[in-house]
Amino acid sequence: MTRFLIVRLLSTVVSAWLIVTVVFFLARITGDPVALLVPDNATPAEVQAFKERLGLDRSMAEQYVLFLGRSVTGDLGQSIRHVQPALQAVATYMPATIQLAFASLVLAVVGGLALGIVAASRPGSFVDSFAMTLALIGQSVPVYWQGLMLIMIFGLQLQWLPISGRGGWEHLILPAVTLGTTQMAVFARLTRAGMLEQLSQDFIRTARSRGLSELRVTLRHALPNAAIPLVTQAGLTLGGLLAGSVITETIFAWPGVGRFALQAVYNRDFPVVQATVFLVSMVFLAINFLVDLLYTVIDPRTTVA
Repeated sequence: MTRFLIVRLLSTVVSAWLIVTVVFFLARITGDPVALLVPDNATPAEVQAFKERLGLDRSMAEQYVLFLGRSVTGDLGQSIRHVQPALQAVATYMPATIQLAFASLVLAVVGGLALGIVAASRPGSFVDSFAMTLALIGQSVPVYWQGLMLIMIFGLQLQWLPISGRGGWEHLILPAVTLGTTQMAVFARLTRAGMLEQLSQDFIRTARSRGLSELRVTLRHALPNAAIPLVTQAGLTLGGLLAGSVITETIFAWPGVGRFALQAVYNRDFPVVQATVFLVSMVFLAINFLVDLLYTVIDPRTTVA
């Protein structure tokens, strides 16, 4: 088990380095931020002084070495646009993204498990077909279209829910539904497949022969044995929701990291882009590492390599 965890930890560190390195170079080939931030009538001396203040007068290799050294201590530079530590600027938007991601994940897991279990308990029936049709539709509808439809119906026509901003729980419903529906479909299909496999096993027939109710057989015996793929998907989904909620946050004007990062890309604010990817990737990798730890609890056989 110790060897298993050490290998996972080392792979996490290497992954973090690769992600940060790729983003560092990609951010710099998008263009020069100086052209956006200095006045059109700035003299060459003023432009050069601005570059020196940002450290952009150094070679790419020097910038990269300095960036890696500072990133270890959490110093990812100053935001060019907001004139404050980049990591601090990104961290102020992180709670909103975490709130939206967890709400979407809960919706996806609960709804997906319910649909998948119901479908698996009656394979080939109308209920099965109906549940899987809903899952297919949910997985096929584009996020931006669904978000706009929810705004038009529940926000503008019925006026039941607010359509933008972050406030009370009612502000969370539409963006969470928009972001969680696609993942709910994934959980539904994955749950159905895993449950069908487990419900055909000998130990399930033994449990039924003991007179246990079908609900207890399903939830107590079949579902835990189908849990590992679901735990994996939950970890990947949470990381994906944290990193990939740009469209949803933009549509609903949700003040999260994704929307803030998109603005930073437009402004070519290198430190903010780097800090965003650094913070989100660290959270994503931490989630994956925790998933690996859960494997050792759910099924110790996964530590055998």
